Amino acid sequence: MVNASPSSDSRELRLDEAAAKYFELLATGQPIDRQQFLGQYADLAEELAAFIDDLDRLKQVASASQQELPGQLRDATLETRAFKSTIAIEPSVRHLVGPPTASTRYHLNHFVARGGMGEVWSAEDTHVGREIAIKKILPTANNGSIAEERFLFESQIMGQLEHPGIVPLHDLCRDELGRLFSVMRLVNGCSLKERLGVFHAAKSDASWPRQVEFRRLLESFVSICQAVAYAHSRGVLHRDIKPDNIMLGSYGESLLLDWGLAKTIDQDKLGASSQTNSESVHLSSRVSVDTRVGTIMGSSSYMSPEMAEGRADEADQRTDVYLLGATLYELLTGRPPRVGDSQLDLIALARSTPPIPPRHIDGRIPKPLDAICMRAMEYQPERRYESASDLAEEIENYLASEPVVAYREPAILRLWRWCRRHRTAIQRVAIITIFGILGCLMWGSYRRTQELLSREMGRTQLAAFRRLVGDAHFFAASTDPVSEHAPYFDADKAIQLGNAALELAMPWGELASNFPIANERPAIKSELYGLLMVLANLHQHFDSPADKQATALSLLDRAAKIQPVSRAYRQIRSSCLRQQGRTDEADRELAEAEAETHMTAQDWFLVGEMHRTSVNPSNRFSSKPFEYKSDVSPLLPAVAAYQQALQLDPKHYWSQFQLARCYLMNQRGPEAVAALGTCIALRPEAPWAYSTRGLVHGLLGQFAEADSDFAQALRLDAKFRPAHLNRGCICFLQNKLDLALAELDFALEPPSDLALVEAAFYRAQIHFQRGELQDSLRDCETFLVQRPSFSPAHLLAAQIHFRQGDDTQGLHCVDEALACASGAFLSTDSASRAARGRALRQIAMGLEPASQQRVLRLALRDLQSADDQDVEQDVTATKDLLGLASVVVEMYTQRLQSAPLDIVIRKKRAWNYAELKRYELAANDFSIVLEQAPDDAEAHTGLGYVLALQGDFAAAELEAAKSAMRGADDFLVLHNIAAIYAELAAANLQQRIDYEDRAIAFLERAVTLAKLSSNGIDEVELIRGEKAFRQSLRMRPEFRNLLGKTYEQ
Repeated sequence: MVNASPSSDSRELRLDEAAAKYFELLATGQPIDRQQFLGQYADLAEELAAFIDDLDRLKQVASASQQELPGQLRDATLETRAFKSTIAIEPSVRHLVGPPTASTRYHLNHFVARGGMGEVWSAEDTHVGREIAIKKILPTANNGSIAEERFLFESQIMGQLEHPGIVPLHDLCRDELGRLFSVMRLVNGCSLKERLGVFHAAKSDASWPRQVEFRRLLESFVSICQAVAYAHSRGVLHRDIKPDNIMLGSYGESLLLDWGLAKTIDQDKLGASSQTNSESVHLSSRVSVDTRVGTIMGSSSYMSPEMAEGRADEADQRTDVYLLGATLYELLTGRPPRVGDSQLDLIALARSTPPIPPRHIDGRIPKPLDAICMRAMEYQPERRYESASDLAEEIENYLASEPVVAYREPAILRLWRWCRRHRTAIQRVAIITIFGILGCLMWGSYRRTQELLSREMGRTQLAAFRRLVGDAHFFAASTDPVSEHAPYFDADKAIQLGNAALELAMPWGELASNFPIANERPAIKSELYGLLMVLANLHQHFDSPADKQATALSLLDRAAKIQPVSRAYRQIRSSCLRQQGRTDEADRELAEAEAETHMTAQDWFLVGEMHRTSVNPSNRFSSKPFEYKSDVSPLLPAVAAYQQALQLDPKHYWSQFQLARCYLMNQRGPEAVAALGTCIALRPEAPWAYSTRGLVHGLLGQFAEADSDFAQALRLDAKFRPAHLNRGCICFLQNKLDLALAELDFALEPPSDLALVEAAFYRAQIHFQRGELQDSLRDCETFLVQRPSFSPAHLLAAQIHFRQGDDTQGLHCVDEALACASGAFLSTDSASRAARGRALRQIAMGLEPASQQRVLRLALRDLQSADDQDVEQDVTATKDLLGLASVVVEMYTQRLQSAPLDIVIRKKRAWNYAELKRYELAANDFSIVLEQAPDDAEAHTGLGYVLALQGDFAAAELEAAKSAMRGADDFLVLHNIAAIYAELAAANLQQRIDYEDRAIAFLERAVTLAKLSSNGIDEVELIRGEKAFRQSLRMRPEFRNLLGKTYEQ
């Protein structure tokens, strides 16, 4: 900080005197010789020149804002430190050149809001004692002349637009830092966006269009239309109308805000209905805000097609009409006209895709309002309302129960209106004539009404049918395991939803010929055919052997009646016939399939589905029961088939979706994210891709992006249970256990046919981690009732029983898991005992020390009784875990005599030497390994651990660093690095806190990585049993957080 000196005070005083002198010369009205004046103050010339330049510019701005009162001057008082003088200047200039107004006339109260160019404050005008709003240009924006011109432009626009629906501008000034600010009326209330959120959240029954609040919102909308029409009459386009920019006051006011993107336009470019005798807004010559050709301006969710295409220079009053229509759209539906994943997606939709009609979102929306909204948002400007006044008049007619231009009413309703208007005349007409006319009209109207009702019911049923079909495709696409933290579903869910869709479509007939909307029938036939083919494929792969082929063939027969059979149809049928033993028929079908040369996108999609589901469900897990990843070899031809489908039809949604799932199973997460982004662009109103992309983001560790996608999926459908399930699994991955349980609970809520039983398996894991064993076992049993062949659930049940001390039941669950994985388990079979011994050893790694030792002995018993030479390594590893170090060292020594270059055995012997405290021998073995494999991360951690135990701190830290560079993605390596720092902390009290901090950091990373691993080892249990972690480290809160609620001192 620099302190002010007496000399600086003197210089400031002389600057004030020079400024006062300049104002005296101005007051005489005579020309001022600039150079002569500056020469009188040679040492202040630079500061005074800048002052005079600023004054000249500010006078130009102020005079421009006063053009409606040219030449009128008033007395104003200017006070300086040296003296007081009275000068006649223009009133707005007085504030611009006087003392800092923010600290004299206007006192700031509190901050209100900030935008891209300015910030708004509540303030007090001390001269008149009223509360006002001050909008200040931001310091960053103030540095650029373009931003300042835009601010001046907006201020001049607002200052000249005098209308109840436009916030009046009182003053334009600069503050003590030279920043522009404008003084406006302060409006207390909320934005239309906020009001609509409250309104749509509260509406419940079908009567909401008749509620008083809805009428008030429409009346406010009319007021905004009239304000826009007035601005058009003055030659001004707003270009950024949206609910966020409309303020609803506490006493019924409706005001249009934020004129920062406004544009002036010649009167002759306005439509006839917008031309009036009003004088156009006049801007100062120095303010120029022309929009370059190709510039895209506005809010992408509401943007008109011409603005999205960069044709801002072609904008006219109908561009604002489109934005008013988009605002009406959100008023009716509670959501913007377009929803997308990114600004680019939204702009692309604005260019090419019309919004979904409001009544397709909510059938309770009155038809006239739906028609008005869609006409205002027509793609071609010439088909929209000619002016904002025309749009306002339409809404007023609706509110007055009068007919509207955009919607042709039924004859009976027109007759009713006519009768109401001519009530007196009708009374003079013979009652019999009236009834005769009414009878004729009502009969025709009745038939027309019945037809309209039938079509409306058809639209509602079609929307429900398409959602069921989409959900069936979604669950069918999600039958493949990715990892233990990526939920997937049994095919039964897809089959159940598909059957519900078929049942809903049954009244329409096999060819949809009874569907009341004729132009929808071809699409329905195609969707029915595709659904039947997908269901047939699911049945032949996932049903029980007794009935799967019969059901699949029945579905294929139904598909054949809808449209000519395709190549995919013949391939699926051939597969079914072959599994029934009807080989000749199967060969004929296959020959005909190969003869088919034409393949549609749907054919290629179905071929991909056949490849994807070709793995037998009983073999979806390897003989290693902890392996969660499915065999990905069939995915290569599946990916090729989906890509072929997309070449023929880039908009084939489910090919794109399945491609994303295949990428995920092949560990190509970023490509999966990109493919799901394309799905979102194709169908932004559907939750499927958002939910799945959130899962992928979570598995990639991109948790903020995952939260955003889950939130969007649930905004689209708050009851979409897969989104709750996926979010619960990602919360579990982040160790946010309470949040995870809340999401999983929702996924399991009744009714049972909607509950996702998969959530029970993940909830069981959370309860197990917390030590809530009974709750965990209950969830396991719930899950296994419906998914009895899911081996990981049997293994989790085994872990629970072992922790409860029930070894008999634990062994039974392991046997069940092995039977699921390999198809059979015989306790008398040597290979089965070997497999069970390996499984028990792996289960033991996830148990606390007491249970671990007991289960390891069971594993050793099975392994030693197996007549299999391949179990020798397993026996040795199990003895190692049991702490039989001296026996194990001898076994490893014998093996190294026959295989001296076996670095795996040498590392195991080294660890056992360390266990026996024979540190020199351990270090020697690790060093030999590093000579053979310098990048072996485990050997570096082993050597570092031994060096730490020997007290060589610097060398131990060096080995830890080398290991971290080579094994940063291996949670076991990170665990061992943490053990090195824990030993260093125990031996070096001066640096204990620092070493413990490093140990905890590595353990946090290890726990995260372990949850992504599929090897079945529980890192949390390893941490509990690690002897290197002393009491001082275990008492740290961060360490306790790692272990969760099950930590025991």
